[in-house]
Amino acid sequence: MGCRASMSAIRSHISGDRAIKVTLIALILADTAFIGANSAARAALELFPDSLWIVRSNIHFVDVWDDRSFAEAFNTIKLAAIPALLFLLWTRVREPIYLAWFSIFLFAVVDDAGSLHERGGNLTEGWLGPNPGLGYRGQDVGELATWVLVGVLLLPLLVASYRRSCRLDRRLGRWIAVCFAGLAVFAVGVDMSHPLWPAGFDIRRGILEDGGEMLAVSLTCAVVLLIVRHRGDIAQALGEPSPSSA
Repeated sequence: MGCRASMSAIRSHISGDRAIKVTLIALILADTAFIGANSAARAALELFPDSLWIVRSNIHFVDVWDDRSFAEAFNTIKLAAIPALLFLLWTRVREPIYLAWFSIFLFAVVDDAGSLHERGGNLTEGWLGPNPGLGYRGQDVGELATWVLVGVLLLPLLVASYRRSCRLDRRLGRWIAVCFAGLAVFAVGVDMSHPLWPAGFDIRRGILEDGGEMLAVSLTCAVVLLIVRHRGDIAQALGEPSPSSA
């Protein structure tokens, strides 16, 4: 079955599931509201730098990149829901690919809560100094090195689990991989691109980075929820053997 026909069949199977539709729409609307509020507040402060002291003194509640903001708290809850759903899925089907993705997203939650890559950056900055070159800080190099180390440790687990999983769940695992790649583009790629941005664009880059990350997490939540609720329907749509449990 072709990719376009497969996706059409999948849509027909889940078109009546209001839970997934409402979840995705609600998450995206909430993300958009947080991003819009942040953009509006920052624009207002640029237009009226000597006034709006109430907005200025409380901007940390609005900036999507600030750990104290409402957006960050909301994104943490969404991010934590992903490994919870993946673990639930693994308990149902016992396919290794979901346990591997559970481990990866669990690390993402722990990193988000404990700032692990920032701590790795602080450690490396002590060795390399604040400005090792190419426009990057020692902190940036350390954060990237931390992510690379984590990838080296977790990638073999993901590859091994992928090979041991059935064909259906390998395909579904690739869906999750696409979502994770989108998350990495914003969380790592945009973060590491700051030397390429013109001076004075740090706030705009921060909104793009964390706003994009929020949307990617929402999409991942919806995709994983889709797999949890409709794995059997997806197998039928893709022409795969019916799974023993869904």
